[in-house]
Amino acid sequence: MTTLDTITDEQIRTLSDEAGAHGDLEMVAICTRALAGDAAAIAECVRVIESAEAPEGAVAYKYADPTEDARWLFDADEAREIAAEDPSLIVWVTPDR
Repeated sequence: MTTLDTITDEQIRTLSDEAGAHGDLEMVAICTRALAGDAAAIAECVRVIESAEAPEGAVAYKYADPTEDARWLFDADEAREIAAEDPSLIVWVTPDR
């Protein structure tokens, strides 16, 4: 779960990239303000991330790392393997792991 205390710049950048890829320039601007430290913009990024719906069958979301882009994971074993290497890369869709 992403909160005001746990959201990272990487999560905000990913949200901005996704918004930009889909033509949502307003969200890109909000993310830019969030990265500059604007508390209201950060709160909006948290709200958007938390309200995003996972595709059917997804068990987790994997953030981008130096070797791979961000992506949804549909195999719980794969998600656990990634989490074992770096837990900060994984956000579980449900608490069942």
